Amino acid sequence: MASSSSCPTDSDALLPAFQLIDKGEDGVITAIDLMDTLCDLGKKVTEKEVEEMLKLVDTDFDDEFSFDEFLTIMESIMTTSIDSAKQDIEAFRYFDRNYDGVISKKELYSVMRSLGENLTDEELDDMMAEGDLNGDGTIDIGDFKAMHRKIRETPLERVGW
Repeated sequence: MASSSSCPTDSDALLPAFQLIDKGEDGVITAIDLMDTLCDLGKKVTEKEVEEMLKLVDTDFDDEFSFDEFLTIMESIMTTSIDSAKQDIEAFRYFDRNYDGVISKKELYSVMRSLGENLTDEELDDMMAEGDLNGDGTIDIGDFKAMHRKIRETPLERVGW
């Protein structure tokens, strides 16, 4: 008989942590609360750095981290350094023109055009297909970061050295 257990998602694993940090139990945490928690976990981060990260992911502009915004930051922190995480989010935001958390084909076209790249529909479709790792028709932050990691790898890292 097949096992019915499955691995928890990142959101499942991080929800209890978010709830512990959410002192007001109102579904949001402050930059200072997140900074204190990261410092407790051994991540050396300043208040200014956390506030900068908040500005980058604060899609509802309430100056607090919602759970989804917290997930975006934690995913970046867990997989890269603070500076790299900020760079990934800043680069993603450059493409995510309407700040909805995904890069659409239209947004990709607009950015590429502003960079002087006049792509054909086929080239644009190819770029979207390469970047859209989960197949939902858009490029989310996870897709974007995976693409960047692949680009940043050295040739030796690509072959497992």
